[in-house]
Amino acid sequence: MAPVVGVTANLHKKLRSGFLLCLVSVMVFYIEAGTRRYSNAPAFNLERVKRNPGQEKSEERESIGRLRRKHFDGEYDSRVRERNQLYAEYLQMVARLENNSTKSKRLPNVIGVGAEKCGSGALRWMLLKHPMMLSSKPAEMHYFGRWKSKRTIEDYLMHMPMAAPYELIFEKTPSYFTLDAAASSIRETIPNAKILLVLCDPVNRTFSDYVQEKIIKKIVIEESFENLTRHLMDMFSVVLKKRGHDPDATLDYIQKMFRRYRPSHILTTGLYFYHFQKWLKVFGLSNIHVVDGEELISNPGLVMEKVQDFLQIPRLVIQEDFVKGSNGFYCYDGPKIRKNNSETTLVQLKKPECLKHSSKGRTRMGNWHYKPSEDAVNELRRFYEPQNEKLFALLGREFNWTKHAH
Repeated sequence: MAPVVGVTANLHKKLRSGFLLCLVSVMVFYIEAGTRRYSNAPAFNLERVKRNPGQEKSEERESIGRLRRKHFDGEYDSRVRERNQLYAEYLQMVARLENNSTKSKRLPNVIGVGAEKCGSGALRWMLLKHPMMLSSKPAEMHYFGRWKSKRTIEDYLMHMPMAAPYELIFEKTPSYFTLDAAASSIRETIPNAKILLVLCDPVNRTFSDYVQEKIIKKIVIEESFENLTRHLMDMFSVVLKKRGHDPDATLDYIQKMFRRYRPSHILTTGLYFYHFQKWLKVFGLSNIHVVDGEELISNPGLVMEKVQDFLQIPRLVIQEDFVKGSNGFYCYDGPKIRKNNSETTLVQLKKPECLKHSSKGRTRMGNWHYKPSEDAVNELRRFYEPQNEKLFALLGREFNWTKHAH
């Protein structure tokens, strides 16, 4: 296991309270430990929650139950043992110093900017399993989009939680990714913001977006998915040939087309390379973490470990905390903090917590009345492939999106 992520010199400069400095000392201990293992240390004593066998059902429940019993019997592997040891240190430090910390409302540290229909809602749900992460309410503020000209910064701040100095506040609005001025507006308002961006297979994303728009009727789409995408691809293929070498000109055309014909975003949101340019110019790659939306589905624990490293917070949510649910998506089955009066304990969940929303996985799991035709999928894949290659070269990494095709 990689050592718990370090606290950089830049982060130390931002520390303003003795509370946070003391908390960071715990993290530094684990950094200095490097690859130190806790094979001889006793497992952290998770408080046991009695299971009700009558509520257990299906093979899924049985497999999850076996996994939980294995954990309760103390048969932790070194990764789980090490995480629990860190969690124990974290809780002890918080208990000692919480009386000296002052909570206040402040602007978010972390902004989730999209892309739409790629899993930013699932990422938020997983992030909130970490005790240092808090979220705005509602989750999607749209402040740097439609709100900006109509609301004050005080209005925005009002929707933020009360947070201690060491806690991070997360706000996510997926439409930010494609909006003209969202990146520069966020940078101006929150100069030190960290950006989380979830990108997924653009072919899957396009169909999911089409279904979403048909359901919520935010825009009227008379055409079938096949006819709409074919029409848009014919139009944008010409533009990409003429302007594709100039990202600014291409992005300008995309924005103008959206204002004239709103359904065009169903296709153009997936032209990630062009949209990403403005975020890269404003924030730089070191302040942006790109999550592979397909990996978020197939291995959420690994994604969460990478995100925690990026945010420079201890790895308290790890791969072993996730088990697959009956809908094909992973559920959280790790520890959870429970506060009872002045006592804070770490408990094991009675049963896994799964993301529940009628729209989640609607197209991924085939829970829609039809699937796009194979011809339409292949046409979209050919359309997006050269644009994906540009994105991969820009990021210095590749996503195996064709592996997760419909």
